[in-house]
Amino acid sequence: MNPDGLKRNLVSRAFGHVSRHGVSSLLQNLIGKLGNHWYDFREGTDTAGVVGLGGLSIASPNKHRGVYYGATKQRPFLEVLERVAPPKACTFVDVGCGKGKVLLMAMDYGFNHVTGIEFSSELCAFACRNVEAVRRRRGLACEIEVLECDATDYPVRPGDGVFFLFHPFDESIMSIFIEHVAESVRRHPRPVWLIYSYPVHNNVIEKHPLFSSHEAYHVRGTPYMVYRNAWGPPPAAPATPDAAATG
Repeated sequence: MNPDGLKRNLVSRAFGHVSRHGVSSLLQNLIGKLGNHWYDFREGTDTAGVVGLGGLSIASPNKHRGVYYGATKQRPFLEVLERVAPPKACTFVDVGCGKGKVLLMAMDYGFNHVTGIEFSSELCAFACRNVEAVRRRRGLACEIEVLECDATDYPVRPGDGVFFLFHPFDESIMSIFIEHVAESVRRHPRPVWLIYSYPVHNNVIEKHPLFSSHEAYHVRGTPYMVYRNAWGPPPAAPATPDAAATG
């Protein structure tokens, strides 16, 4: 996407956000974006901002099906994890990890193993540098790996239990990826969670028989959908309206 198109897309998203969630939610979203820069200042990383895919080196034929990179806001992400409370012993997989911020936040939540998959070599390099910056500054509390590969080529592993997506690609790739997760679960039955931020293609997930329940969250201006399969524990009680509005 060219810079002008990216700007139009961001403006359109802002107006759409206000129409769906109100001005207060948009302000919370903007505060969260400022928090992205504070995170980088505090951690010595470079994760904030937006990066279009047009100028990146991406060998995958699915490049045109990807979505631009944008940083995930820390507080909504951690609050959703705390509400959902997935087991920390499983592997957390960030599908389209970009510059790697979610990998570091998942580590801070307490996951034992964290994996990021990303089809841009430049974004993978950013992610590795950011992980290294945190390792030098305060050490790593778990194993973090960054894999350069297309989401459709990622071999879902038996230990993978939590999948995070920040609207990384279109519905065609979503369908393929969800089926790969389902096939892994068929071979190795286990509970899995899919946490989807800005769930543009939630219809693809909800019509797949893998997932038996889902919950919607709207935390500090950020929408999330969380999906569980039949092996998972019962869904947590939904957030109260006040909690959803204030995060």
